[in-house]
Amino acid sequence: MKRVKWIALLPLFLLVPLVIALSSRNSARNHRIEDLDYALGNEDAAVRLGAVVSLTEYGESAVPSLQKALTDDDPKVKQATVAALGKIGGQEAADALAKVLSDPDRDMRVRAIVWLGATGRPALPHLYKALETEPFPRGRMFAAHSIGRLARPGDAPEILKRFDKQDAATQMHLTMALAKVGDKEAYEGFSRLMESQNKLVRFYVVNAITEAGPNKRALPILTKSLEDEAVEVRMWGMFGLEQLKAPESYPAVVVALNDVDPYVRKEAAYTLGDIGNRDAVPRLVACLGDPHYLVRADAAESLGKLGNEETITVLKPLLCEDSPAVQIKAAEALTRLNDYSGMETLIATLDSPEALYRIEASRALQRISRKDLGTDKQAWQDWWEQEGKTLTTGSGGETSDN
Repeated sequence: MKRVKWIALLPLFLLVPLVIALSSRNSARNHRIEDLDYALGNEDAAVRLGAVVSLTEYGESAVPSLQKALTDDDPKVKQATVAALGKIGGQEAADALAKVLSDPDRDMRVRAIVWLGATGRPALPHLYKALETEPFPRGRMFAAHSIGRLARPGDAPEILKRFDKQDAATQMHLTMALAKVGDKEAYEGFSRLMESQNKLVRFYVVNAITEAGPNKRALPILTKSLEDEAVEVRMWGMFGLEQLKAPESYPAVVVALNDVDPYVRKEAAYTLGDIGNRDAVPRLVACLGDPHYLVRADAAESLGKLGNEETITVLKPLLCEDSPAVQIKAAEALTRLNDYSGMETLIATLDSPEALYRIEASRALQRISRKDLGTDKQAWQDWWEQEGKTLTTGSGGETSDN
């Protein structure tokens, strides 16, 4: 019976050496931190700097010692301490760095703001405070940038509360932060900001929304942006709608085909092809008469996506256009409709003196053939004569020989 009891206690005896080892390690670790803490009082700044760097390795246990180093008279030691606390991260480190936000040295405050962003979400209250108290615009901009890195759903009210009092660069980063938040409150805030009299603010909103990627909440904001008086806002609004490809945006995009700016019209013509509503075909056909060649080119591309055999008759004349850009888009659009009559035009464009057109023609040929022969005109000519014409077999389309 006693032997059984001893056997039952055996695992506990086996744990004793492990406990002793861990205790010894912790004791040695604490002694090492104490030694480094003592070194922070050394007269030699190089010794103090080395102590700060070494303390970083001990993580949160070193934060109390590093807090003392924040009062060091040597700027390099102080800078290293700010960086060390940022690398350690966590609540204590963030709270320690927050004390530097009242430092008389502007550069030191900015460093603290930057490293606060590395400590994680415990830094957010301090970064919000920096938006209110930091007199240096660049410092507030860095605070906004860090907020954007840390932002999560639910953070929109705190960001919006401080938005109006900021300079343009800081507002730009705050709109990016709101886009990262991406929740209902953030987009309600965006809607209010789109009423701003400052066109930069409105531009920042549509830019941030577009950069953040497709989000259905953005649809009413982006469609309304197409009515904005600033062409930059309308353009970036169109970029955002191009990403969304939302059928609901069709009416607004069709109206944008009449925009005074040719680049907005161009993007509208392109976006209609991605939306996929075939009601756009007559509108796109009308765009083939637009005075700007880029509008005609993108309208031709979208007709290739949305059209039918009847559309071929309006695309073919574009092969004789003055603009190589229109010729390339029309030729590729025709192949989408099983008509290969523009292949010779694409191959001929490889002789263009303009490198851009040679490259675009080559890319179109690659997409059509799924081969990569670069911009070598003879290689493409050989391929077309030997293999390419098999593309037309059973397609019902026409080739350049017809």
